[in-house]
Amino acid sequence: MGEVRVMLTLANFSDEDMVARGLLRPDQVRKAEVEALVDTGATRLVLPRSIADQLGLRLLGRMSVRYADERKGLCDIVGGVMVELMGRRMLMDAAIEPAKSYALLGQIPLEALDLWVDPIARRLVPNPESPDAPLSEMQ
Repeated sequence: MGEVRVMLTLANFSDEDMVARGLLRPDQVRKAEVEALVDTGATRLVLPRSIADQLGLRLLGRMSVRYADERKGLCDIVGGVMVELMGRRMLMDAAIEPAKSYALLGQIPLEALDLWVDPIARRLVPNPESPDAPLSEMQ
């Protein structure tokens, strides 16, 4: 399978919340567009430090991580990033990888956004059972 890359639109959710409460103008919301590698072997959203800083995301703490080459380490976790992709939006936290110049889009955001990888066409596609909005499983 070849690489699948997409463009993510990211925003600071705290800024969006302040707009909703009338405390900030919409043009003051910190936003960024970043290329993301879709990585079904990764768990979460990973952002470059420069993007997290540009968005002014709040540090939540640190977490243990295991890299693809089996190294283990610690990385910062930031919260309050609104992710938009293919007309679908979700609020999430993100791991920070200072050495990256692009984002990684792992399993958790793919599941939450209900997007599937089409390895032949090398693209993301919406779940065919729910093409217009994410479908969540509930019991």
